[in-house]
Amino acid sequence: AGVVDLSFVQARLSEARLGAGAILLVLDGNGRVVARSGAEPPPLEQGLSLRQANPAVDRMLASHREGHLMVADARGKEWVAVYRNIAGMSEFRGVRWGVLLMQPAADAFALARKTTRDTLLVAAVVLLVALGVGAYLARRITRPLARLVHQTELVADENFDEAAFDPPRRSDEIGVLARSFSRMVQRLARGRADLYALTELRENLVRSIPVGVIAVDRDAVIQSINRAQEQLSQVSAADAVGRP
Repeated sequence: AGVVDLSFVQARLSEARLGAGAILLVLDGNGRVVARSGAEPPPLEQGLSLRQANPAVDRMLASHREGHLMVADARGKEWVAVYRNIAGMSEFRGVRWGVLLMQPAADAFALARKTTRDTLLVAAVVLLVALGVGAYLARRITRPLARLVHQTELVADENFDEAAFDPPRRSDEIGVLARSFSRMVQRLARGRADLYALTELRENLVRSIPVGVIAVDRDAVIQSINRAQEQLSQVSAADAVGRP
C-alpha cells in the first residue's frame, strides 16, 4: 500500500497569476480534478469527472498538444478554454494528466476590446487632426494659389480690370508671390493703357493728314489706309485691308 501526496500540485497552482474570473485545473486521465486554483468552476464542471461534461476536457485528453476552444456552460455563459495534455512531454510520458485554464470570454477578450476601442479612438483623433490640418492648409496655401491661378488666366485673356486685386498681407512665400503678381498686373494694365493711347494718337494723326498713307506688313499686305488715300485711289479701306 502507498500514499501519493499531491499537495505540491496545489501549491504550484496557487503560484499561478490568473486573469479576472479565471480558473486553473489539473485533471487526471479520467477527467477528475486533481487540483485547482482561481475562481469557482462553472456549473458544467461539477461532478467527479468532467469528461463528456466539458468539451475542453475531452479535447485535452484526446490530444497530445496544446489547444484552445470556446465552451458554454449550462447558463449560456461563454468561456475561453486553453488546455495542454502533458502525456506527450518527455518528462511526463505516460502520465495522462492535463492542465486546463478557463476564463470568461468577456474577461479574456477585455484587453483586446479595450485595445480595439483605443485604436479606433486614436484613429478618429488622427483623422480629425488630419482634416483640421488639411482645412488649414487649404485656407492658407491652396486657396491663395487657386486665386493666383485664376488671376493669371484673367491676365492671359487681357482682362486686367478683373485681374487686379489687393494682395494678402502675409510674410510667407505666398504673400511675396501675390504682391509681385499684383505689381505685375498693375504695370501691364498701365502699359496697355499707354499703348492704346499711343495707337489712338497715331491713327488720329494718320487719318487727319492730307497725304495718302498706306500701312503694310512685311509681306506687303495692306493693314490700313487713311481717308486721303481712299479719295486718291477711289478704294475704301474695307476693300483694301488684307489685300496685297
